[in-house]
Amino acid sequence: MSIEEKLTNEFARKSQQLNGTGEMDPKVMGAYRKSVMKGRKSLLRGSFGTTRWTIGIVIAVVLLSGFAYGGSKLLMEDKFGQWSFQLRTSSEEITLDDTTAKEVRESIAEIRAHLQPGESAYIYSAALAESPQSFIRIMGTFGIYQPVEINDWERAMEMLKAKTSIVNMPRELPDQFVFQSAHQGGFQYDIPVIVPPDMVDKLQKESEDTGKQVTWMRALKDSHIPGDITFIYSNALNEQITITIRPITSDRTTQKMIAPKSVQYETFKVNGMNAHYTSNSQFFLSNSNYFQNLMWTQVNGKAQYVINAGSDSPKVKKETLVQTAKLLE
Repeated sequence: MSIEEKLTNEFARKSQQLNGTGEMDPKVMGAYRKSVMKGRKSLLRGSFGTTRWTIGIVIAVVLLSGFAYGGSKLLMEDKFGQWSFQLRTSSEEITLDDTTAKEVRESIAEIRAHLQPGESAYIYSAALAESPQSFIRIMGTFGIYQPVEINDWERAMEMLKAKTSIVNMPRELPDQFVFQSAHQGGFQYDIPVIVPPDMVDKLQKESEDTGKQVTWMRALKDSHIPGDITFIYSNALNEQITITIRPITSDRTTQKMIAPKSVQYETFKVNGMNAHYTSNSQFFLSNSNYFQNLMWTQVNGKAQYVINAGSDSPKVKKETLVQTAKLLE
């Protein structure tokens, strides 16, 4: 049993004793989160397998290594090579009222405007931290990364070839989507920055002392080491499709995901592999409150990757994402 699994089981057991319900006790959950965050850097940099828990939709929104939510239901599992995948649905919806969701998005945009390319920030949101929903509360403190965008196709391909063995990245996608930019790191709704426990306490205290709903500070330089590569495509309507390539760098990588119970899920075949499609109409981080994603794993030579093709536009057809995936064979 991994360190994360032991932490999960122990904190779930203690929470059950305190509550008698499937929901984590807030004090236990807070202590658990600090314990996980303290050990997460060593986990991610270790030579053994890693486990990633994702809340929101099937792509990184909040990474909580090992957090198990009581009452969640297994929707599907998949495994190939070094990678295994598990999708669970929560026993509650993951929603915010429109006003709060808009305030959170505007706060993130404002903070991003203060960051230089390559910088990260820690953010505390009282609205999220004080939410009655367990999932939302855990997202109260998170990190964002401002990537260094590359708008030139040739330079983008040079970056891709230097970091991966994938050579068939298309310059144009179906339905007239064309290359816009690329960068190291995840897509814009990815929240990959590790927030140290002392920063959580500091930002929360600042919020309490000043009455500010959102507090933030620039992150440590080594808080985010971008391993992903993201290509962004847009069309004449300014809709976007993002392709994110994540190299699997450990002997065993387990990707565990929790989605709202209303999530829509389908499986497709892409180049002989299972491709997992999800759509979420309660994705409060996007202006459209929507996000759809197609995820699959791909082997190129001796390297294996997890690839996501997604869009926050409900007008983009899921078939377009499937056709996009097939171009990366």
